[in-house]
Formats: sequence, C-alpha cells, structure tokens
Amino acid sequence: MSHITKIKTVIHEDDLDAMAQGAVRLGGQLVRDVDRYKWYGRWMRDSPLPEGVPEEDLGKCAHVIRFPRASYEVGLVRQADGTYTVQYDDWRQGGLAPIVGEGAAKLLQAFGVETSIAHAHKLGHRLLKEEKLPNGRIKLQFAGRF
Repeated sequence: MSHITKIKTVIHEDDLDAMAQGAVRLGGQLVRDVDRYKWYGRWMRDSPLPEGVPEEDLGKCAHVIRFPRASYEVGLVRQADGTYTVQYDDWRQGGLAPIVGEGAAKLLQAFGVETSIAHAHKLGHRLLKEEKLPNGRIKLQFAGRF
C-alpha cells in the first residue's frame, strides 16, 4: 500500500540546517543530495496522488530524512522556485507516523523551533529556556542581544 503525503510548507535552501536539526530532535538525520526516498515503491491507486505530483515522480527528492526506527524515509522535494516541500509515505508499516506525527506535525514543529532559534541567533538573541507545554506546543524564551 502507498499513501504519499505532500506537506504544504515551504523550506528555503538556507533553512536546510534548521530542518537537519529538527530531524535530530526526533532522532533522525537529514542526508543531502539523495535523489530518492524509501516508500512502498509503487502507487496502489488506493489513495489520491499528492496535488501536482505525477505518478512517475513519486519517491524522487533532493534530500532525505532517515529515522533508524522507520523503514520509510521523508523526502525533501525541490520545487521549480528552488524551495522544498516534504513528501513521505504515511502507510503505518513504514514506521514514520509515530515519529513525524500526523501530517508530519512533529517534524514541522521541530523544524519551526530550530528555524526560530536560528533566526533569533542571527539577530543577536540567545535561547534562555525551552518548555514543552501540556498541549504539546513548545514555548521558547530568548534573551536580548548578547
């Protein structure tokens, strides 16, 4: 079975380090310049194709995120404008769902936290405290310029 999910988020080239750190937060590793991500391997026509992705492009990417506890991988797919989107096969047998979350929510949260920290650091701020709230959100507290 295959259930390819395309996440509607925009990742710029200069945000790849933040995505790499986000992957590390979840126990994974971003591997650059890998042209295919692991998935079921063929579209079974049991779910719709992701919008704008032809069948022959399933599994193609520019970089992958690997997790030791999953047999499938997350693909970072380069778009025509040079940005990246996230694609992966969310079939439960691939093992990604518990790691990256439904709709890759955990991965996108980790990416968002790392992006925020990186941007704050560029502005001269430093992270004072990171707190995971009961609702699953993450609260970051920064100090002024250092």
